[in-house]
Amino acid sequence: ALRPLPPAPQGQWAVAGPRRYRCPAALFARRSANPWEGSIVKVTTRAGGLVAATGRRWVGPQGGVWAELDEAAGEHLAWALVEGPGFGLEGPALVDEPEVDAAELDGGIPNVAVSPAERPCSVYAMSDVHTDFPQNMALLNELPTHRDDALIVAGDLAHDLAVVRQTLQICVERFRHVLFCPGNHDLWLHREDGCSNSIEKFNKLMSLCEELGVHTKPKKIEGGVLIVPLLSWYEPQFDSDPDVKDETIRPVEETMMDFHTCKWPAGLSASDATLAEHFDKMNDELSLEHRACETIISFSHFLPRPELLPEKRFLMYPELPKASGSRALGARVAVLGPACHVFGHSHYAWDAEVAGTRYVQAAVVYPRERVARGFALRLCEGSGATAEGGGGEVEGGLTSPVLIYDAETRQLPHWTGFWSGYYAKHPRRPDDTRWLYRKPRVKEHVFRVLKRLADDGEIVDDEVVERLLGSC
Repeated sequence: ALRPLPPAPQGQWAVAGPRRYRCPAALFARRSANPWEGSIVKVTTRAGGLVAATGRRWVGPQGGVWAELDEAAGEHLAWALVEGPGFGLEGPALVDEPEVDAAELDGGIPNVAVSPAERPCSVYAMSDVHTDFPQNMALLNELPTHRDDALIVAGDLAHDLAVVRQTLQICVERFRHVLFCPGNHDLWLHREDGCSNSIEKFNKLMSLCEELGVHTKPKKIEGGVLIVPLLSWYEPQFDSDPDVKDETIRPVEETMMDFHTCKWPAGLSASDATLAEHFDKMNDELSLEHRACETIISFSHFLPRPELLPEKRFLMYPELPKASGSRALGARVAVLGPACHVFGHSHYAWDAEVAGTRYVQAAVVYPRERVARGFALRLCEGSGATAEGGGGEVEGGLTSPVLIYDAETRQLPHWTGFWSGYYAKHPRRPDDTRWLYRKPRVKEHVFRVLKRLADDGEIVDDEVVERLLGSC
């Protein structure tokens, strides 16, 4: 029996349509229960493929006609376009066919429908979601459903395992595959964890992922894409550039919360390479059957290369490189040779190609950061240097995952981040250690000057910044 039709908020129902169509080329379909909702997917078909329908149709307010597909199509395809404007079609998308024996359809729509287990997956990514902030949890709850897509979550969800569980459950409900690696915030000890150290917390986190069906090991997804999570931690030896000298800058051990909220078994420390090496050795257990994969995408929370950070003079905390990445992680990525590597942690939007690999950061970050320095957090589609809502506006930032692999085109979409876009035009000058945020400068004024210079395509030079600050 067919389900009752709900009242249509727009357009109108038609219940005496054909129960059989022929598809001349591609099928345009929706998976949602109602034809006016959800995204439209284009399914490539064999010319002349047969489509089974229920006979019920909906005519939209712009004249588009949609047919409800028979259950034989599977719940993943619910409505198909019959005809309508805006699709670049020279004729109807589906052509009425006379009724015949159901066996002739050979199980519904064999020439059109692709089972969810076979349809290629697009890949989305985000990091530093920090859903322990209610504003960020609200953003996550607003995510649309991507039933045929994969999601990479590159660490830093929350320090409370209950919040981590809630966050991952939402992701699993929205995406076909969810892949995760922990960040530093995820291993902060919390009074409800029942853990004596952060290695115990890590093990609990991995068990939680297994329970929820979240992948923490390499996963080959539909369409020939291999996604590889890489475990890591930072080490001070990752930083080899000259230091900024300023009496207000405190060592990482005093400034970074990790050194106060993470506890490690004897012999492991973030003040040397032991912790970075410990996590990297866990990657030795990974089985990588990547030779048969067309595309490899890897991800980590921490940085695999120092040049994925702005220079120290541009950082609000110039000691950050000492607590950002790992040489061993960089070596892992170099050997793997992925088409794209997703990372997080530093809270800077990034898309840059280095040695044949695209490096992307899509960080949601803290709500206050999106307000204060949203210009450095936006990822703009394509090669444009200014984000939507640009000009002199500072507020903004990333609020949802970004597409990093398009299954339909088999391409990696290009994005532009503020600092990665800057370095696409200007060389790094690590020997220049004149800190932009030194006192008595006001950081909000420095933000405005930075954005002005970058939007104008100018090099960021301390003398120029000083002159422009004088006019603020």
